[in-house]
Amino acid sequence: MLNFSVDCLNDIIECLENDPKTLYSCLLVNRIWCKVSVRIYWRNIRNLNTLIACLPNDSKKILHNNGISISTSKTPVFNYASFCKYLEVHKVINNVGHFLQKWESPNLSNDITMLSQEIFKLLMCQISSLREITFIKTASIIFTSYPGAKNCLKYLTKLYC
Repeated sequence: MLNFSVDCLNDIIECLENDPKTLYSCLLVNRIWCKVSVRIYWRNIRNLNTLIACLPNDSKKILHNNGISISTSKTPVFNYASFCKYLEVHKVINNVGHFLQKWESPNLSNDITMLSQEIFKLLMCQISSLREITFIKTASIIFTSYPGAKNCLKYLTKLYC
């Protein structure tokens, strides 16, 4: 097998940004390919369960104290939230709703709001340079109120409403 420099490998894998199936396959080749591919693969949020596992203990405690038990058995290998460059707010909220429906919560609407807020707080703290945000049929969310939002949103190039 050929050994590429990490920079060369990154340039090649960068071309696969819009091909999630192939990018996912690249994650499985070996450690080096995984380290390079995961940054590109996670530019869009790929798995809510993984993102929830990345929540800090403070957020998990807040959720638990409000009746939302998040069971995460494994510590994530990467800080997946930090790789996100494109945020579709409505998709996060919809996925949170689907995730929470399993528990048949009597306060589903409040639980969706609370878990979504903790996820957005995580993203604002961890993302160094968000490129795009898309809001579609979304309640008003004031991202600037989250810690780290100023740095996260500093290089925002596109805002879709």
